[in-house]
Amino acid sequence: MESFSKVILQQRKGYREVFIYYSRHGAKFRESTKVKVFDHGIVDLEGALENPLNRDRIQQLHRRVENLIRYYLAQYEEKPPGQWLRLEFNKLKIKQGITPPAGKFNDTEMSDSTVSGAIHVETNSISEDLFCYWSDFIAMKRQCTRTEGTIKRYNNLINNIRKFYCKYSDKGYGATGVNAVSQIFFNDLLYYMAKEHEYLRSTTKSNSQTIELPEIGLSNETIIKRITDLIEYLSYCKRRKGVLVDLEEIQEYIKIAKFKLGIIKQCDSKKWELTLTPEELQFTINLDYFEPQYFTSLSRMQRRYLDIFLFMCLQGTAPIDTKNIKRTDIVRGKLIGDRRKTRTGFKVELDPIADEILQRYNYELGFVDQGFNEAVKKMFVTIFELYRPYFEDKYDEDYLLIYTQRKSKGDEEFLQVQLKGLFAEGMTGRRTFITNLNESSNEVGMKENMRKTEHSRIQTHLGYQKDRQTGKKSRLSLFGIK
Repeated sequence: MESFSKVILQQRKGYREVFIYYSRHGAKFRESTKVKVFDHGIVDLEGALENPLNRDRIQQLHRRVENLIRYYLAQYEEKPPGQWLRLEFNKLKIKQGITPPAGKFNDTEMSDSTVSGAIHVETNSISEDLFCYWSDFIAMKRQCTRTEGTIKRYNNLINNIRKFYCKYSDKGYGATGVNAVSQIFFNDLLYYMAKEHEYLRSTTKSNSQTIELPEIGLSNETIIKRITDLIEYLSYCKRRKGVLVDLEEIQEYIKIAKFKLGIIKQCDSKKWELTLTPEELQFTINLDYFEPQYFTSLSRMQRRYLDIFLFMCLQGTAPIDTKNIKRTDIVRGKLIGDRRKTRTGFKVELDPIADEILQRYNYELGFVDQGFNEAVKKMFVTIFELYRPYFEDKYDEDYLLIYTQRKSKGDEEFLQVQLKGLFAEGMTGRRTFITNLNESSNEVGMKENMRKTEHSRIQTHLGYQKDRQTGKKSRLSLFGIK
């Protein structure tokens, strides 16, 4: 079994001391085993390391450290920070007495199956640990959620909280119970999420030599989701575990903290997402005609991803629904199915090109989101550059290749400026479909479009419609006054 920490000998004056050592991003964890090897030569002449009691002490202390590391790894799919390991190890020392005299070191063997409970054995009351029922909450959610991604989203909350505890350990948040939750706690928590939380957008590949710098601060939308999940967990504790918690008071704390830090959802007028115009779609669909040299340079997998992307643009299916399409979903020239997100049905005419794509891949349009999005971004950086001269020749105006997205973190607004193609992703297809559908629709047509996309609220439907450069001249005056 792979070991994440190691046993080292630290030189002292006249002897060497045995330590358990672990490091992560420069932060070091060292814990002495109290076993000493006196310097009578290069080798251990006194046999200190051969003594059964000493060996047992070293092995058991090493095992405890490894169990904590494996618990964190199982929960968050990354190794823990050194600060977190030190904090949790110190809590175990206080609760369970890890440091008895040498020769009297008692331990209970923990198998891999019980590692996940390594943290929670130290507390059995929510008055000592706010998240002592987290494992029960996740077990309950697994019984009622449809995808593993939902569980991952909940675990992102606990990951944020644990890192917050490490960052603010000097304020005593390492063992926060439900009775210690206050206005100050939520002010600090939301400030940390917006200004200090570090995270990576994607998991770095083990064989990669590229160092990926973390982003600092979550967006306001993400923070609001995290806090909503926290309220759901506390509601579970109140209903299922009989915990006496005043949810109205906690929601008031959160409301004040959000107002104080400026954590609000971004208004729709400031949001921008990429959509493709019908002419950009036409160019991409006929890429082998307009740019045969580039088309032949694409690999088989790239062409498959491009076809799946075009299918979503033509049919308006979300990525999760596209993956689940079957041959039996095509009925009398229409694509019929249920949206995975809302479990509501949709029925939309099957585009002839989309039908060709389905037949080309034998009705199997599965893909992995991360690899798909990366491939689509790279292709559309080139595709939009190749399309530029066609657009400029037709409309006699510059084709915009640099776009900006606005993101808010607390009361600060940040601009993300990059090439247009880098904004392409799986959901771009659904936004493209809805925007093209609504562009020339009246009120009656809008209701029909909502039926095709299975939107019940007009606000939700219009949220998918985005501005883009079409080449059409807009009126200089709002009222047509010259």
